[in-house]
Amino acid sequence: MLKMRQSVGLGAGLMLAWGGAGCSGKATLAADSAGAGGSAEAGAGSRAAGGSGQAAAGTAGNLPAAGNAGPSASGTSAAGASSSGTNGAGAGASASAAGGAATSAGGMGGAGSNTGAAGGAGTSSGGTGGAGLFAPGTPLTPRDGWIAAESNALLIRGAVYPFADSASKLAMATNFTGSNACIQGSAVKIDLTCTPVAPATDCYGMFFGAAIGLNLNQPIDPLTMMPGEPASYNAGLLRGFAFDLTGSKVPSPKELRFQVETSSQVFCNSSRVKLKTGTNLMLFSDLVTECFRTPNDPDLRPTAETAKSLLVKISWHVLTNIDDEVPYDFCVSNIQALRK
Repeated sequence: MLKMRQSVGLGAGLMLAWGGAGCSGKATLAADSAGAGGSAEAGAGSRAAGGSGQAAAGTAGNLPAAGNAGPSASGTSAAGASSSGTNGAGAGASASAAGGAATSAGGMGGAGSNTGAAGGAGTSSGGTGGAGLFAPGTPLTPRDGWIAAESNALLIRGAVYPFADSASKLAMATNFTGSNACIQGSAVKIDLTCTPVAPATDCYGMFFGAAIGLNLNQPIDPLTMMPGEPASYNAGLLRGFAFDLTGSKVPSPKELRFQVETSSQVFCNSSRVKLKTGTNLMLFSDLVTECFRTPNDPDLRPTAETAKSLLVKISWHVLTNIDDEVPYDFCVSNIQALRK
């Protein structure tokens, strides 16, 4: 059982120290404390195929885990030694990285060359193309669950955090120490006999699954040194994001979705643009509203290109269904914001 202890350091802000087994240890959450601005967006999140609606929850959170970090392998984020006790809880503003690595070599490549990366990234693709097919992006490397504005030229700042519905989070283990962003567990089967509790409006919203979120513009309160409410980020200079998915149980394309959100809209990849183990490239033009619906020909659904000046967060979402639980054990790493 993972346990959490909290200590306050005024210079670096609030820091959470973690102990116990991480994503590889089948651990359970030790606490459930919503952070500042931890809001839920009922009905606006992603939906299972054929479902009526699922909620995307949690946009902000607590400050970072600074304890014993698991080893971070080059090119991927290894599952390590921390568990997050939050539902929609982000990590905070500490600049100290415990065991984290800078942008790693391999996969999509780091700040250096992005072409011909190790591990055959040039042919491993999700969405539109592989790592060798796009110009080098701006690396977004978390440190203990937080991306600092000064760490990237685009001034993206905010929590990188796990969140899940109240049932799925019970068996959720996480590792967000150092540069890791890893979750393990099972997204529960949707109970169609449930009584929805706000902000959910139906049982699909009650059992929306599990996810990793990344806030794009989340300020730090200079007085409390706590994360503030996530604000919108103008991604007008960007055309999308690239990232690596690694782990022993990366969900299948029908069970995993990438999405970007404004305060009122969700855009996600349709069945035509699939996520996969390895390097993935998701352009705003690939992300549409109501991506769970079968598209018409031509597909006239609005894309994220129409709203990218108002983006609040991006996320990687394990979907639920009415038939079975969906096990997962994966990490997101080598995140890059792709310039036009």
